[in-house]
Amino acid sequence: MRVLFDYHELWYVVESEVSTLVDNAIEAQRVAHRDQKKKGNKALYLIHQGMNDETFEQIEGETTASKAWIILSTNYKGDDC
Repeated sequence: MRVLFDYHELWYVVESEVSTLVDNAIEAQRVAHRDQKKKGNKALYLIHQGMNDETFEQIEGETTASKAWIILSTNYKGDDC
């Protein structure tokens, strides 16, 4: 999936949360924030599309791609042995 995120230039959204918008944001900040939110939602959508029903149940309540990715990477990390 990381290749897919890299291709769509979304990996940075998965690695970190979308920052919150400050109360007194100027128009350029609002536009940038809206763009980040759209990319975050797109990344979350791509994660959802790659899941079967059982796996989707683990992340269905998450609202950000980074939180969903953390859950999936923790649950499917594998053994170090």
